[in-house]
Amino acid sequence: MYKVLIADDEVKVCKLINHLIEWEEYGLEVTAMVNDGVSALQYIKEARPDIVITDIRMPGYDGIELIRLAKEFDPEINFIIVSGYRHFDYAHNAIKYGVEDYLLKPLKKSEMISTLTKMIGKKEQAALGRNEKADMKRRINLDEKILKQTFLDKLLTDPTLLENITREELNHEFHCNFIEGLYQGIVVKPDLVTIQEEERSYGLLMDKAKDITQKQLGEYFHEVIITLTKEGIICLVNDSFANMQNIRRQLKLLRSDILRMRDVFTNVRITIGMGEAVMKEKDIMDTLKGARSTILNRLIQGTGHILTTANNQKEKRLPYDILEHDFRNKFLNYIETLNSDGMLHLMNETKEKITKYKYIDGELILDVCREIYDIFIFGMGFLTAKDLRKKEEFERRFFRCYSLAGAFDQLTEEIVTQLEQLNQDKKLADKKPIRLAKQYMKEKYTQPITLEEVSNQIGFNPTYFSSLFKKETGQNFLEYLTDTRIQAAKQLLADTNRSVIQVSEEVGYIDIKHFTKLFKKATGLTPSEYRKLYY
Repeated sequence: MYKVLIADDEVKVCKLINHLIEWEEYGLEVTAMVNDGVSALQYIKEARPDIVITDIRMPGYDGIELIRLAKEFDPEINFIIVSGYRHFDYAHNAIKYGVEDYLLKPLKKSEMISTLTKMIGKKEQAALGRNEKADMKRRINLDEKILKQTFLDKLLTDPTLLENITREELNHEFHCNFIEGLYQGIVVKPDLVTIQEEERSYGLLMDKAKDITQKQLGEYFHEVIITLTKEGIICLVNDSFANMQNIRRQLKLLRSDILRMRDVFTNVRITIGMGEAVMKEKDIMDTLKGARSTILNRLIQGTGHILTTANNQKEKRLPYDILEHDFRNKFLNYIETLNSDGMLHLMNETKEKITKYKYIDGELILDVCREIYDIFIFGMGFLTAKDLRKKEEFERRFFRCYSLAGAFDQLTEEIVTQLEQLNQDKKLADKKPIRLAKQYMKEKYTQPITLEEVSNQIGFNPTYFSSLFKKETGQNFLEYLTDTRIQAAKQLLADTNRSVIQVSEEVGYIDIKHFTKLFKKATGLTPSEYRKLYY
């Protein structure tokens, strides 16, 4: 049994939550109810409950502070926040400190059960992962929901899956419940249109939106299969011809249900893309492809709509209509020369160009951005698996964008930032040989070292080394060596009782007259006159 603590400053609310569900039925036991944050934290430290259901406003410690302190003590505790207020700041901080869900009062039994069931499932899965990996794998493979999602995941990467397969075979192999009627591909895409949103916030939003989509559509249509991808929540809906006529109405209700999360996620917008319904199993991929293409049109038409394939323009353009040969040459030249300013101008110019086309769609924007990134990878010479994963990361960020300008701006920022970093790295790399040369000269200045000796030490030919040294230090080799020796001589004259001749020899000059001449030129004083300043 998992132990549950209920914390709320109102006794009647604690009792309400306690009587809301049949705890034992779900393997849970309410072991305590407290009415302030201090008592809650004390009980957590003493009894170590598995789940804490807490109000966001309590005396002592409020819900946010309680989560923070308890997580420091035991990171494995799961928290559910309940609140009668619509405070985004509270919700945002709760997410930041690791709350598993945020429920608004009045509490609904179905929502509480759904949250607890999901929480228990994660705990049990973690336990299986630690102790029974082989058994867990067997059980997951037999799980009907997982098998259905596996079907959709496989289909999205391998359209040939539907070749020469009947509805009966699909139902048998993947435990689907398809019936004769229509199939409809749908993509539900929540967007957070705030300047900065934490990754954890977005992940929680997507998880909750997926749950709502499964519940809302699953209760109405005969078969609904859902998977979560970087593109959004991809759904395959199947039902009779009559029932499928109501799909647009159900999608409007779905949008409204998900938008209730504005109480927690500020500025969330929900766009839904629909593919064209099909009758045959072999055409399922067509309706899914249509939905995935249509949802990209929110980059042009804006977020918050239900988009259909009728919104798509029939006249298609290719990336090469936008990225002409001259673009590629300029782009690669800016990479080669590490010209970040030129690259910024070229990318902004391209963004302005694409916005002026009469017939464009979201799919074209994606194709153009992918082509630009491919040229970038080629120009940068990314070859390793680690480097190539940069492209996967680029696509993940692309699908988080919700406008044409945003998509181009995030791509531009990444490219320009990497060029600037490379430029900085190159400058440091160019300076490294000079740093090594200066270090060698400081160690060997008492000896009769030469330009050839130092350049050979760092692996450069003398002519190139002389030019680079002058460029980086503002002095030629002999001037820098002389300055190093004179500085050392000044310190010896000021700090020791050695004679001028001894000082001259110690800093690398055998000829006392030559040393005196150089010292006076540098300081305006002879060595003897300089010493008198300190004695």
